[in-house]
Parts: sequence; structure tokens; C-alpha cells
Amino acid sequence: MSTNHSPPFPLHSGSSTAVLDVEVDPVASRFVLRGELDMDGTLPVTDAITLLLRRAPAEVIIDVAEMDFVDAAGIGLIIGARNTLAAHEATLRISNPTARTRRLFALCGLSALLPTDAPPDAASSALGVVC
Repeated sequence: MSTNHSPPFPLHSGSSTAVLDVEVDPVASRFVLRGELDMDGTLPVTDAITLLLRRAPAEVIIDVAEMDFVDAAGIGLIIGARNTLAAHEATLRISNPTARTRRLFALCGLSALLPTDAPPDAASSALGVVC
């Protein structure tokens, strides 16, 4: 199975900076987000997801281990991406969420909507939240 790698490219807009590393393979597409996912960073990420939809992936993975910040616009982007992918019979999975990101997702109700690569018991105990 071959994997195409694209080098990370910076997404600069306004005062925030995010880096999107896109790794595409025949089964899943993987995004690595670094930095801030705020209103300034959502359009380039949306554009990248739209481009990957042309490849008809079965799953898109967003690695958020190095995401420093996410605001309401970033949460909206994640929900919109999940819904868009579901309409194309694909799934969205969150990879490497930090305890802080898992807590935010739990508070926003995203834990029930998005599969993650963190075991559910670990996420609940780390957050003190029962989902």
C-alpha cells in the first residue's frame, strides 16, 4: 500500500498560525493540525477537506495532538466536516486528543459524535466526565 506525503504547509491568516500536514493513503486521509484552529484557520482546513473528498476516502483522521487552541469556529469546522463526510458515507476520527481537547469535546457534546483513538475509559477518567 503506497502512501503519498505532502509536506506541511503553513496556513497564515490574521494573527494566528496553523500548520496542516496532509497525508493521504488509499483507505484514509490524515490531517495533522498544529497551532491554533480558530476562525482564521478554518477556511484553509475546509478547502483541504473538500479536496480530499474528491478521492472518496472511507475515513478522514484529524490528528490534534499539537493543536494549541480551538475556538467555536474550530468546533463548528469539526462538526461540519463530520456532517459533510457522513453525507459522502465516510467517517471522521479524531486522533491523539490531549486531555484538554477530550474535555472540550465532552463539554461540547462531540464525544458521542466523533470516534477517537483514545480508549473511552481513559478519556472519561482523565476528564472526570462520564459521557
